[in-house]
Amino acid sequence: MRHNFLNLSRYSNGAYCEKSIRHQFSQKIPFVNWFTVAFKGLKRKELIAAFDPSHIKKSGKHTFGKGKYWSGKDQQMKEGIEVSCLSIVDVEDRTAYGMEVVQTPSDREGSLIDHYVSVIRNRLQEVLAYTRYLTVDGYFIKKKFIDALIKEGLVIITKMRQDANLTYLFEGEQKKGKGRKKMYEEKVDVKNIDKSK
Repeated sequence: MRHNFLNLSRYSNGAYCEKSIRHQFSQKIPFVNWFTVAFKGLKRKELIAAFDPSHIKKSGKHTFGKGKYWSGKDQQMKEGIEVSCLSIVDVEDRTAYGMEVVQTPSDREGSLIDHYVSVIRNRLQEVLAYTRYLTVDGYFIKKKFIDALIKEGLVIITKMRQDANLTYLFEGEQKKGKGRKKMYEEKVDVKNIDKSK
């Protein structure tokens, strides 16, 4: 059986006509406002925020936002669409509550990182009402992403790449004369970190 607005009106026992149902479906649902009302009890618990884009396989010539995006499952760029999910995670119950899902536009201005930062910035006040900790995967350990969100008051929790080049900052006395000032000392041995630095 095909489900359409006319059929839905028949099942409403005359309470709603087809036009009323069609009108309600055309309205945008304020999911974030609904989330705030439905999950206000979460604020008393230990929470973190989580952000993660997901690839969805999609075909067709007129699908909005269709392009090439990274598929973590297949470990390669694939044709389809991408959505980014911003969630609040109850640490004790190990349960994530989706606050908002935003589709990545294929004709966006700027880089993907700029888009991801804007998605989080648009919901910053709502996230900060629950927590200041944001968890993301290893892709997001980029200066542009981290710096932008630290300025907004978030603490970023992520994983570093295996080949990350970590060095201690140089805090000693600089040599006099021409040339660039020394910025870094030796590499960090992650198995034997110098806690004094």
